[in-house]
Amino acid sequence: MAYDSIIGDESETFILIARNALVVPGMSHNLSPRFILRQAGYIVNERPKFQQSDTSITDHSILLSDEEANVHIPLQLNGIFSFFHTRSPTTDELHGCRKVLITPDSASWSPYCPSFELNEQSMTTSQGDISHH
Repeated sequence: MAYDSIIGDESETFILIARNALVVPGMSHNLSPRFILRQAGYIVNERPKFQQSDTSITDHSILLSDEEANVHIPLQLNGIFSFFHTRSPTTDELHGCRKVLITPDSASWSPYCPSFELNEQSMTTSQGDISHH
């Protein structure tokens, strides 16, 4: 998907690549689970600015940083759902624009992998406190 980043007077189009993503013909928006973006090492600040007591530019946004690019994606609201605009890239953009992998760099992944649960359990007590091993 193409994301048009506009910061001040500068604009740049990035190609956002999601591995193992579902394609639903006729769907006019992308569903990007926050969990998988975080698993890829990115920062997802999902709380809307109007719900912040001390607001900053990075609130309600996704921060994609890797060796190739630093992309700040401000989020908008549709009702209570956060989103950002993307579009289909042109052929020229596919060849010429910087690409950012927004999912973990692996051939497959399972949202039901027991390691997620085990990692969380190893860090907390049954009451949800931080475990001190």
